[in-house]
Amino acid sequence: LCVTVIGIPFALIGAASVMVIATIGVCAALTVVGAAVARHKTTNPYAHLAVGCGLLLVGGAIPYVGTMAVLAVGLAGIGSLVATRGAGLIKSR
Repeated sequence: LCVTVIGIPFALIGAASVMVIATIGVCAALTVVGAAVARHKTTNPYAHLAVGCGLLLVGGAIPYVGTMAVLAVGLAGIGSLVATRGAGLIKSR
């Protein structure tokens, strides 16, 4: 798309959309991980997200395991969006 002047804005919008969608998927995956760890303490989804982010922060600091953890969370997040049809934004046939 970047070959033409008309395609450059579409490519930029597409790249920004992919980053936002990936961030939403990662937040969903971290919320599920945090809920699995801290559901017995609280039912607040923001607390679950904070616990999941904390676990990723600690796990991401380990040299080789951290890279695998970040990759797994990213792929799980994107997979959750695909499995739920974009969090319900795409209607089924």
